[in-house]
Amino acid sequence: LGCPDDPRWLSDYLCYVRSDCVEVFEASGRDVASRTNSKKIVPGQVGLRCRYCAHLPARYRGTRSASYPSSLCRIYQSLTMMLREHFIRCPHLPPQVRGKFLRRKVRAQEGSATDSKRYWIESAEKIGLTDTAEGRGIRFRDGFGRKKRKREEDGQEEEEEEGRGGGEKQNGEEGHKKRRAEEEEGAAAGDVNGEDIYKYE
Repeated sequence: LGCPDDPRWLSDYLCYVRSDCVEVFEASGRDVASRTNSKKIVPGQVGLRCRYCAHLPARYRGTRSASYPSSLCRIYQSLTMMLREHFIRCPHLPPQVRGKFLRRKVRAQEGSATDSKRYWIESAEKIGLTDTAEGRGIRFRDGFGRKKRKREEDGQEEEEEEGRGGGEKQNGEEGHKKRRAEEEEGAAAGDVNGEDIYKYE
C-alpha cells in the first residue's frame, strides 16, 4: 500500500504501517468462502490484510486481519480499524516489527486532515486501484494483480504437482539423451533405422 510520496503527507507511523505491515490483495475463492460476517465479497474484490498472518488459514488469523473497503475513500477508515483491532495484538508480528510499530505509534502525530484523506485516495489510484461501477468495492484497473491472485490460489497445487512430476521430467530428459546417443551411434555405422540422421536434429 505504501507509496514514495507517503512521507510528505502522512505520519511516520502510517508510513511504516503502509509499507511494512499491510498488503493489498484480490479476494480469491477461498477468501469468499471463509467470509463469515454479513458483508459479502466477490472474487477479485480488493482488500487490505496483515502481511504476517495472511498465509495462515482463516481460523488462525487474528481479529480483523483483513478488510475490504467499500470504496477508495474508505481505505483510511478500514486501515484505522485494523490498527485498533488487529495489529496491536497480532501474535504473528516478528518482534522487531512489533517494536518499530509500537515506537512509531507512541509518537504518531496527525497531519493535515483534509490533505491526508485526499492523499489516501490519490495514492490508491497510483497503484492501480479504482472503485467499481457497480458499487461492489474496489478493483484493480486493467487486470493488474490478477496474476498474483492466481498464484496465491494455485501455489500449493503447483508445488505438489512439481513434486510429483519432477522425477518424471528428469527421467524423460535422460531417456531422450539416451535415444539421441543411440541414434548418433547408429548413424556412424551408416544405419539409423534407414533414415537420415539430420531428421533428428
